[in-house]
Amino acid sequence: MNRALPVPTWSWRASVRLEVRALGWMFGATLPAATVVGVLVGSAVPDFGTDDTWGSTAVGAVGSAVYMDFWSLVPAVVAAAIALPFTMVLGMLMRPVRRRGLHVLGTAVLAAALAAVPAAVWPPTWPLFAVVAPAAGSAGALARIGGFRRADRAASASASASRSGPAAAAAPDARLSS
Repeated sequence: MNRALPVPTWSWRASVRLEVRALGWMFGATLPAATVVGVLVGSAVPDFGTDDTWGSTAVGAVGSAVYMDFWSLVPAVVAAAIALPFTMVLGMLMRPVRRRGLHVLGTAVLAAALAAVPAAVWPPTWPLFAVVAPAAGSAGALARIGGFRRADRAASASASASRSGPAAAAAPDARLSS
């Protein structure tokens, strides 16, 4: 994970791509998982919990995950648009850094911190953003890792095409014809 970065520059396009990937991860995986964990942990705490059975709590947790995904769609897209300049600045500041782990960590911390801002501004919303901030940080990290994998695949494809010469690059791929 600490190999040299395949693309040393950062652009607005890279920022938008990173945020779109992070939104996909957030709504597809991290926000539902964080919501389910939050409901299950919250129900286990005596002050927040109810006298429901484990099964009804689990069903309620899954229902809460769907509810959270649905109602947070528009605010999350707006938040991603607001976060775009911060993502661009982070990408520009991280240009000289060659350790991929630091890029992933920086992206995760930025996403989680920006997602926690509303709870700092309006403290009564802390239970909501206690779930959203870790989900946003995880989604940012997963999106950044996915961006590295995509860049690695593109670099290896171009390297193999340049090694085999122009005739091989023009020939159809055998895997596509089978």
